[in-house]
Amino acid sequence: MMFLKGRVFPYQSPIASALLFALIVAATPLQAVFAAQTGLIAPSTNVNSGWQNPQNAYASDNNRAIADNNADIVQYGGFSFPTTTGVINGIELVVEGYTTGRTSLSSVGRPQEQISLSWNGGTNYTSGTAGVKTTSLPLNRETTQTFGGSRDAWGRTWTPEELANLRVKLATRGATGGKLYVDQIRVRIHYTPRITTQTVITSHTPDPSTTNQAYTVNVTVTPASGSTRPSGSVTVTDGTSSCTDTTASNGASSTSAFSCALTSTTAGTKTLTATFTSTNAFTGSSGTASHTVTAAPPPPPSSETFSKGMVSITFDDGTKSVYNAIAARNLLQGLPSTQYVYSIPMYGAALCNGACYTEYMSTADVQNLAAAGHEIASHTRGHRNLSTLSGTDSLFETNGSRLDFIGEFPSLAVTSLAYPYGGFNSAVKQQLQAAGYSGGRTVDIIGADGRPILNKPSTDRFALFSGQVTGTSPVTPNDPLPTGWNPEFGTIQSWIDDAVNNKQWLILTLHEVKDDCGADAYCVTPAKLTQIVNYLKSKGSSIDVVTVGQGLSRMNSAPTSDGAAPVVTVPQTVNNTITTKATSSSGAAVTFTPVVTDSNSGLNALCVLPAIQEEFVFPSGEASGIQLPKVVTSGYTFPTGSTSVRCSASDVGGKVGTYTFTVTVTP
Repeated sequence: MMFLKGRVFPYQSPIASALLFALIVAATPLQAVFAAQTGLIAPSTNVNSGWQNPQNAYASDNNRAIADNNADIVQYGGFSFPTTTGVINGIELVVEGYTTGRTSLSSVGRPQEQISLSWNGGTNYTSGTAGVKTTSLPLNRETTQTFGGSRDAWGRTWTPEELANLRVKLATRGATGGKLYVDQIRVRIHYTPRITTQTVITSHTPDPSTTNQAYTVNVTVTPASGSTRPSGSVTVTDGTSSCTDTTASNGASSTSAFSCALTSTTAGTKTLTATFTSTNAFTGSSGTASHTVTAAPPPPPSSETFSKGMVSITFDDGTKSVYNAIAARNLLQGLPSTQYVYSIPMYGAALCNGACYTEYMSTADVQNLAAAGHEIASHTRGHRNLSTLSGTDSLFETNGSRLDFIGEFPSLAVTSLAYPYGGFNSAVKQQLQAAGYSGGRTVDIIGADGRPILNKPSTDRFALFSGQVTGTSPVTPNDPLPTGWNPEFGTIQSWIDDAVNNKQWLILTLHEVKDDCGADAYCVTPAKLTQIVNYLKSKGSSIDVVTVGQGLSRMNSAPTSDGAAPVVTVPQTVNNTITTKATSSSGAAVTFTPVVTDSNSGLNALCVLPAIQEEFVFPSGEASGIQLPKVVTSGYTFPTGSTSVRCSASDVGGKVGTYTFTVTVTP
């Protein structure tokens, strides 16, 4: 005969038996085929209230834990379950024990135990019909009773992580004179092991991304076997930022697809890690990929404010006293400055070797300041009022001075020019832009209301406001106001405070720095300069002390160089030559129109005759002693013979393009 689940079947043939076995297997749930269990595990700890020797229930050795009162409760824990992953299908509890009490068939007076399970170390317990089981141990005869089972989860859904905190509570009920003896309790966990998965980051676009730009990370999770798709969530992190997708979509075959938008806040090569957390019968897994994040360009400034206030310290003329104050006496205490130098005295100081132009910096002095982090900018060649010049004189002063500095110091960009005497007009501003400058600085700062005007991102970059600091300019509120000084105009400290509070740009203009200024109204003492520097440094990070070039780069529509030198051509040349006949004894007027091609539109070229040197004469009529190549423009009368012409143009980055051609005038 065959026995199956308590039923008896008469003898059947082998074929019938095989068919019956096949039917049984077919009727068994698929999950049971892969089911696993921990084995019966005894407790090792207890929390007791009323039981006698509760530890005796740890092992089946005829030493018993005893309860004899309805208030007796014990909680057993410390079940050292083996590592369990997967779906918890059921919890099986085995109690070995018996009761004493009345000897009649009635169970009245014989204690029994209400059994419940905790998943969080005793804070909460299962409840209700499914969550509370009651023993029915026999009288005076030890037996083993089983509660729960392979498919009984005691009325709740368990996670493998909760098993470490499992407790079994035995609460005595019905004790009226009898006792309950427990020799041992054990617990067995029934579970379906999880199927392993593989997590792969399939794409992350755009790559590269920029800081604070969202990019989409696509992830697939594929099971090692079976046709069921993993469900759960995927979290992607770059080590700092993260994103999560909890809604899987169907990928190929049994693959689940996830996607989320990640935003990295710092630049660099990021290792993206995608971590899958399962909510069904699958293991978690993770995958990695490399993603590049580049620094985002700074946001364009607003028309009214910068990101913080700025101050520029500028010095005009390139005097030796300023060089000594900075290089020898360190009066700027490491702060940067912009030096507006006019080039003819600089050349003179170098050529005379100290015998003339002694009050001006030499080329070596200028180079030293540039190497120390100070900006070198133009104050023209000969310090003439640009608003009174035109033609070759304007080109000589603007293009000429910029090319002088770039030629002497090839690493310099020479981004701005300070107008001598503050003289400029619309034509001068246009000429500066054509010469490759990024800006021009005035000596204007007083507004119509008597208050100082500071520069904004929207200020005309070729008409930058600047406040002159003289020997009588008040630095602090306690300084006396000079004659004619409007109290509304404030002090240099209040100008700095305005720059901080309004997030605008203050440019200070100084000239000489001497211990004894004498009658020089534009000279300041080292003490006054130190006052200004100390106040700036006291502002700490609330303000940036910048060069004028740095300030210009933060303004709206700041021009930039593409890194390539301008290309200069002269369309009238053939094989780099213009040939014409003399029209008079002086030669011939020749038309030539240089064309400059560059990403900075509107550039012009300065054309000179390298073989013809002319001495510059200052507006006062004093000869400079410095000879420079003659500047020519279209229509210049070339003498009979061959004359070399060199045309040069520079972009905003200081890149210089040159074209040399020959003009031949035949008799």
